[in-house]
Amino acid sequence: VDALHNCIDFVRLNPTQKAIVIASDIAKYDLESTGEYTQGAGAVALLVSADPRIISFENHWAVSTKGVFDFFKPYRTLAKKDILNIAANEPWFGNLESHIEIHKDQPVFDGQYSNTVYTDRTREAYHTFKKLTGTTGSLYSTWESIVMHLPYAFQGRRMFAELFSLDAETPLLTGNEEDYQLRLREISKGDDYKAFVNQKLQPAEAASSLIGNLYTGSIFMGLLSALVVNADKGTDLTGKKIGFLAYGSGSKSKVFEGTLQAGWKEAAHNSRLFENLVQSTEIDFDTYSKLHKKEQDYSVKASLNEWILDTIETELPNLIGARYYKWVE
Repeated sequence: VDALHNCIDFVRLNPTQKAIVIASDIAKYDLESTGEYTQGAGAVALLVSADPRIISFENHWAVSTKGVFDFFKPYRTLAKKDILNIAANEPWFGNLESHIEIHKDQPVFDGQYSNTVYTDRTREAYHTFKKLTGTTGSLYSTWESIVMHLPYAFQGRRMFAELFSLDAETPLLTGNEEDYQLRLREISKGDDYKAFVNQKLQPAEAASSLIGNLYTGSIFMGLLSALVVNADKGTDLTGKKIGFLAYGSGSKSKVFEGTLQAGWKEAAHNSRLFENLVQSTEIDFDTYSKLHKKEQDYSVKASLNEWILDTIETELPNLIGARYYKWVE
């Protein structure tokens, strides 16, 4: 989202130019961890121009950020003597240091704490955006659809119940009730909130439930999903607003909104999003486990019309680790 923000600023200053935002990521968790079922990978690209045909963005952006120890990927260290089982600090694969740093793709996290900071940041950014735009009444009522960062498909609907309650046209809660959490749970299970979810949140969840977590690409895949689902329903969204609640662990939320343009429905149909997802290749658990543990080093699908990693330099001293790619027809 920050890249999108930067590109929009660039195009605003250079209206004859265009910019491309590419969000590509992989969400990998330890086997048998609580985050394993949310894993996902993918990429989404957006073309930004001064004359958009899908969605336009106003120059209103609200941010809430706080440095917390949540969901990060620290370097782990191992003493070389424990690896080699000797006291002396002998060279080991070119490493002269007494401790070896190890990087893992899998993050350190606490699921409940992650939910808490996610809710805190999105709530703060939401209210800041409401104040920034001078919105009176319910902000979310002005949005035809809502796209949230989705580390798993139903994260948004579970977290948005609080904003649904606090920012209703007639607020359902003030936040000061002694039984606040109990009443919030009751509201989240009520028919009114379920209807709200089905109308405004579910369209953006559809693709996430099939793909998993895309980290940086989540909010953009949510947008594409919402557009395709609404296009298939025949919903007329031209001129309507979509609200975005982006989030990144650490923790930071950015809230903004966009207005759909006349070409959104054609672009949604042309994406063939769900038709492409149906063509995914199913693998068995043994293959999944081997891929996860990097015991299998070849793809389950033959490469076609894409860039692939060809080789990694292991011999030339000045190029150790250099990665070489090639295009496969």
